[in-house]
Amino acid sequence: MTAPLVRTSSSARWLLAGLVGAAAAVAPLAAADYLDTTRPAAIVVGPPPGHASQGRLGPHRLGRTSTALPTQPRELWRHELPGSLDHPPLVDASGAVLAVTGNRRVVQVGADGDQRWQVSLGRSAGALPPVLTSDGALAVVCADGRVRRVSPAGEVRTGPPLSVHSRKAHASPLALEDGGLVVASERQLLRLDAQDRPVARAQLSDLPVGGVLRWGDDLLVTLEDGSVLGWHPPGLPRIVAKLPGSPTGGGALIGPSLLAVVLDRTSVLTVHLRSGQTRILAGGTATGRRFDGPVVLDDQGRVVVASVVGELLVFD
Repeated sequence: MTAPLVRTSSSARWLLAGLVGAAAAVAPLAAADYLDTTRPAAIVVGPPPGHASQGRLGPHRLGRTSTALPTQPRELWRHELPGSLDHPPLVDASGAVLAVTGNRRVVQVGADGDQRWQVSLGRSAGALPPVLTSDGALAVVCADGRVRRVSPAGEVRTGPPLSVHSRKAHASPLALEDGGLVVASERQLLRLDAQDRPVARAQLSDLPVGGVLRWGDDLLVTLEDGSVLGWHPPGLPRIVAKLPGSPTGGGALIGPSLLAVVLDRTSVLTVHLRSGQTRILAGGTATGRRFDGPVVLDDQGRVVVASVVGELLVFD
């Protein structure tokens, strides 16, 4: 199957496709918001479709695809975008690439390299990485605090105001199987329904880092101060672990309760979310080696991490 590869440069912005696998402490405040059940709506449920439907390829942020990658990738096509890329593009179930550009455009390029459509997000640019929802729509949280969903046909729907600040936030939202979203803004967690209306929210003590993760029936988020929070809305978030540093790029859930992180770019460790036990895999300030997070889990269950000088390290 044809899959995309994205490259950017200062002189041009190109979207290239190669033959690759399937594209490419907490303040105690939580509140439920009223839902208007008098307005009928057709809602598609189920796992978000697509080869790369959200950041790090899935709800556990493992950076891993189940599709075999070619041993000798080759360029099949290239397409110039109308603006720069601030977030990684997505790939839907048909192999089409969806990109949100810095000049407030959303572009869909088919698996054959031909542009299908291009639409505007209006006056507000995308603030957080986009995700695909259960019905195949692209959802993006914009700087004005609203979610805009772009259907597979290129139709834009603007959600209600969320009363959040997202200009400094960079955590990837999580798409849920009921069509809703979980959004981590600068200081809040929000659970949205399929119409992008808040049904629960909770305050955060620091900026969220990396993507919101699915942890069984709960949600998981890492903060810059090293706090790892579990949340079962509409309840209050709880601290399930405290990391001895700031997680670089967030964490990856490599086991049922095992989180792997890069801390302060100097070490790689795992933390058991039930027992709190930690294990250092590599690094430490004495080694002088610096790492780039988050980690990846390979097809053999091994943790893979890159250093900032281009080394690739693998741990059992």
